[in-house]
Amino acid sequence: MKLTRCFLFFLLFVAGCTEDNPVVPNELSTVSLPLGRTWIYYWSSTIYDSGGVIRASMKDTFSVAVASVSDTVGSLKNLIRLEAVSLTQSGLKEKIWYSVSAEELREVAYYSPFGVIVVPGRADAVSPHHTRTLSFRLPYLIYQQNKWNSILDSAIQRTDPRIVYRFPLISGMEWVSFQVPFLQIRRVIDVRSFDFGMGSKLHAVIRTTLDWAGPLHWYDYVAADGLMRREITIDSLAITSEQSPEIVRYGKAVEILEFIK
Repeated sequence: MKLTRCFLFFLLFVAGCTEDNPVVPNELSTVSLPLGRTWIYYWSSTIYDSGGVIRASMKDTFSVAVASVSDTVGSLKNLIRLEAVSLTQSGLKEKIWYSVSAEELREVAYYSPFGVIVVPGRADAVSPHHTRTLSFRLPYLIYQQNKWNSILDSAIQRTDPRIVYRFPLISGMEWVSFQVPFLQIRRVIDVRSFDFGMGSKLHAVIRTTLDWAGPLHWYDYVAADGLMRREITIDSLAITSEQSPEIVRYGKAVEILEFIK
């Protein structure tokens, strides 16, 4: 009888692990960045006033490709270089260099040659002279809040490398991403399957917090083959206009990055 019970238990265990009932892992062991891999993203940023009226809207489509896996920047060697190129605005390109190990992926250098004038969706929108970069490295809303618009002609090596991912990505894992020029902390709040139109895949949901940003909600959905979606909301964004710069109103900003193919 004991042997029969053990055998039945074994059959039930095996039945639970068949293709019809697969065991879903609860972690991502790595994010793969092989040479030549390309992602296409749709990006949008919308600013609402306190009444929910759209004051500014921006959008873009861009590709991100692994252009090299053996670059050198300064004394750093064997770096992965990603290049982000706008598909709608000619000449807009960003380069990002990463070092990768079994334990983590670090952004160690970047190159953002210039911003591009953004034309808001309404005449009474936020100043039409805001500029932006491709927002793949950091979200546009973060650039806007800090008023960063550096013109660079060479790669900038980070003094405090940004830890993008720490492996394995397990629910509850938290790490300091960087501390200069501000403190950024990333935390895996969930690991489960999502379907963003490309079939169901296991994703790590990463929440990012900044020590200066206040009511910021930033979530990245990351699969084994890269970033699939990013959602950012700032609940209290200062809004001014060129006509009346002394008048400050507050609204909400929403930024979405979606993987297309």
